[in-house]
Amino acid sequence: MKKKIVYNEYVQKRMKERGVSEKEIEYAVLHRDVTMPGKRKGRIRIFSRINDRDLNLVIKETQNKIKIITVAWREKGGEDVY
Repeated sequence: MKKKIVYNEYVQKRMKERGVSEKEIEYAVLHRDVTMPGKRKGRIRIFSRINDRDLNLVIKETQNKIKIITVAWREKGGEDVY
């Protein structure tokens, strides 16, 4: 069973501001280059390379769904933007 990806209003706003599409998020969730624990309990950080850029996601994953917490492109040579 494919898990449903959930985007709340905050994430939709960040996606628009940062030029990230649902298709790119879906790709990142399916093709995780690096996965590590998030800063808060129960969250996961995902890093995925898309078209020579690094997409960072913070998600909360349950048995049935994946809730996107935040999304951002990683700044070249810099720190994460969130």
